[in-house]
Amino acid sequence: MKINSKESLVIVLIYVFVFMRSNYAQDTLVPAIITFGDSVVDVGNNDYLTTIFKANYPPIGRDFANHQPTGRFCNGKLATDITAETLGFKSFAPAYLSPQASGKNLLIGANFASAASGYDEKTAILNDLYGLGGRKIGVASLPPLGCLPATRTLFGFHDNGCVSRIKNDAQRFNKKLNSAATNLQKQLPGLKIVVFDIFKPLYDLVHPPSKYGTQYFH
Repeated sequence: MKINSKESLVIVLIYVFVFMRSNYAQDTLVPAIITFGDSVVDVGNNDYLTTIFKANYPPIGRDFANHQPTGRFCNGKLATDITAETLGFKSFAPAYLSPQASGKNLLIGANFASAASGYDEKTAILNDLYGLGGRKIGVASLPPLGCLPATRTLFGFHDNGCVSRIKNDAQRFNKKLNSAATNLQKQLPGLKIVVFDIFKPLYDLVHPPSKYGTQYFH
């Protein structure tokens, strides 16, 4: 999938689910889940890379199983974990770089996400995944990047507590993402691709939070 944009984004948060065929018998709606992305869905690959972007220390993971950090950039489960449970999985696909990524553990899938990996057209692989048998693919949209705490810290905030330019960049990217997904589905027979809109629900939480019973002060 090729998406051209002249706009540069401070942070790119995008991930891809691929539901693959497998001969491993299990009571799930799909046989396996392959995940690509960055810190939004990294389950520990960065623990095995030489990088400053790691999530293997407290208090990260305090709400996860055993209250221990797992390499997830989150206090508990990721969206991909919840998706896997919804689809009937009793355990989560391992980080591909971890020692657990071997044998039968790989029959339920693998996670290739790496924090701070960003978006690079040279690593776009949807056509390759289709060639390997992937027919059900889910892609997450960008969130309201201009409303992220890191963005506001770096650039200050403008309308509605967000950095307008960067928020608008994310919206333009999402529009092109939807268009590219539609075109790809037309080009590849049997492909089912869904774009998960995470922009709107997250933006609704920010503007205004009082709608959900939250008060804030500037």
